[in-house]
Amino acid sequence: MSSIQINNTHLFDAYLEFQDKCDEIERYIAFLDKLDSGSDNHLLSKNKDSFWENTPITREVQKTIRASTYLLIYNLLESSMCNALDAIHLTLESESIDIQTVSTKIKRIIYNNLKNGLGEKSIDELVTNNIDLRPIIMKHGYNKKDLLSGNLDVDVLRKIEKKYGFESFPVDGKNGLYSPNTIREIKVKRNELAHGSLSFEQCGQQIPILSMSSKYKDARNLMLAVFNGLNNFLNQKKYL
Repeated sequence: MSSIQINNTHLFDAYLEFQDKCDEIERYIAFLDKLDSGSDNHLLSKNKDSFWENTPITREVQKTIRASTYLLIYNLLESSMCNALDAIHLTLESESIDIQTVSTKIKRIIYNNLKNGLGEKSIDELVTNNIDLRPIIMKHGYNKKDLLSGNLDVDVLRKIEKKYGFESFPVDGKNGLYSPNTIREIKVKRNELAHGSLSFEQCGQQIPILSMSSKYKDARNLMLAVFNGLNNFLNQKKYL
């Protein structure tokens, strides 16, 4: 995997978690490719009498395993994106940045979060307890888990970039490019599987064998481009 020199501690933590998830998926896909390449796959296990026996891994089970890869890859995209964006907010907090000094884009995000977090109950508590909102204004109402919720594709990424004011840059030239159509397919299939509108076996039937590795590569390259762009954004303090 391409390496990015990341100086920001919060973004580096997100990048390390991303790498761990990539390693997990690569091990899974290596196993899947072995299944797809074999004509007679079996699982070796001990029976109740402690004798070794072969249990066939049926084509139906292999289809289910193949379809499950969509969930792993989409999880890589969404969780890594949320962690990467969270690095911006953690940086603002750890550096005790004054809200008046941040960019207009970031200021708008903070005020929208504040508006969402200030329900009637919260307002009553602030007034009743005479709470000073200034120390928590930068993060009040913000929850990184609410950033995407099964919605990430390239179109959404472009909106996020515009919203925060950063731009993703592919790593490794042509080898770092990705297909927007593949990213959208990953999102759609993940949602169909997660919501039950498509069974795992049906989904796996539609996936050509030995094809999930290339889909994973596109997802990995997209996130590498995001980390690369956010690395520049944070290093150059473009949030100010």
